[in-house]
Amino acid sequence: MIDEKQMEKAAQNEAEEEIITLTGMVIFKLVNEGSKSEGLQPYLACEDEKEIHLFLKDSNPFENNQLKNYENKTITAEGIIKDNTFIIHEIKTDMERLN
Repeated sequence: MIDEKQMEKAAQNEAEEEIITLTGMVIFKLVNEGSKSEGLQPYLACEDEKEIHLFLKDSNPFENNQLKNYENKTITAEGIIKDNTFIIHEIKTDMERLN
């Protein structure tokens, strides 16, 4: 069980992370093929041909239901990079950016 002090420390550590903006297409890749944890995981395919694992803050990392809505769409997102994962705080599609 996480106590209040641990929660405060986690929030402070996250607040100290630099928020960045990335743009790319959301894709789903098969990971851990052949294992019990095999499944589709979301990645952001950036224009520089690099891909980074995605996690939408406060969502279920095993289901990724909210990110499935953005599959094969170009997005711009703000968040932090932690442990080779882009943790998204805010996400917009190209159409939302135009409005």
